[in-house]
Parts: sequence; C-alpha cells; structure tokens
Amino acid sequence: MRLPAALRRLAPAAIGALLAAAPLSGASAALITLSYTATGTGFSPFLPPANPAVISFSVTFDTTLFYAFTTPGPIIHASNVAYTGTPVFQYDPGTAQLFIGANGHTGILAGTADFLLGIGNVTTTPTLINYSVAYVGGPSIVLASSRQLTPYDVPEPASLTLFALALAGLAARRARA
Repeated sequence: MRLPAALRRLAPAAIGALLAAAPLSGASAALITLSYTATGTGFSPFLPPANPAVISFSVTFDTTLFYAFTTPGPIIHASNVAYTGTPVFQYDPGTAQLFIGANGHTGILAGTADFLLGIGNVTTTPTLINYSVAYVGGPSIVLASSRQLTPYDVPEPASLTLFALALAGLAARRARA
C-alpha cells in the first residue's frame, strides 16, 4: 500500500522534527528537567492572600554544575502567588538542593511580592523543604508548615510532534476522500 502524496511530502519534515526534538548524542547525562507543582498551607505568623499557595514550574539544569541566580530560570506555568521580577534559581550539586525565587534572587524580601521554594534531594526523590511567601503590605515573610511537591505534566516535544503528525494524516485522509 502506497502512502498518499500529501503524507509522502510531510514525511521528511516529520522525520526532521523528530530528530530535532531528540537529545543530541553529546548532551550531558546530568541534564534534568524538574516539572512540579508546589503547594503550601498552614502559613505563619500571618496568612498570605492565597492559601493554599500554589506554584507550578519547570526548570532544566545540569546536576553537576553550581548555579547562582541563574536566568533564564524556571518557567512558571501557573501561580496564585503574586510575584514581581524574573524567577531565578540556585542549585548546589554538593547538597543536591535547588532554590527558586522571584525578583531576580533566591532570597525573600518582606513587604514585596516574592516567593522562595527550596527543594531537597533533587537527584533522587525531590522534596519541598521550604515554601516562603512575602506579599506587598505584608508585615513579614510567612512560612508554610505544610508543604507538598507533586509532578506537573508538561508535554514533551516528541509527543507534540507525533500528535501533529497524526492530525496531518487525518487532514490528508479527509482531503483525499
């Protein structure tokens, strides 16, 4: 059985897209992407405007390198925590701890729209070890007594490419009929 002409024309582009989405052979084996949703509740000494406070993020880095105040930093997919500035991250391979903060630093400033997430055991079983929030007009930094880190599903490029190919195939089949 021979493929329709429309699919034969798409095949080289599809193969090229899949190859472009695949990791390069010289890529570092220590390069990882973390995609999680951090949830904090039980803040004290005061409640922030958002309780629970939820931030979904992705960050890619090499676990063998030290990073400090790195941009481009994490991608914030969703957040009910107000923040200003550019999110950045800091990673220490010696402790396997990752810190994500807003306002261009991985500290936190009282009275500003800011947050700080601390993630331990990054290379094994990531756990949320710190969740702090500051907000404009707030009296101080508030800390979550209950913290949860859950995986955040982000479609990978190869999956999106295969989905696009399937749609193109359906469109070509429908055009032929």
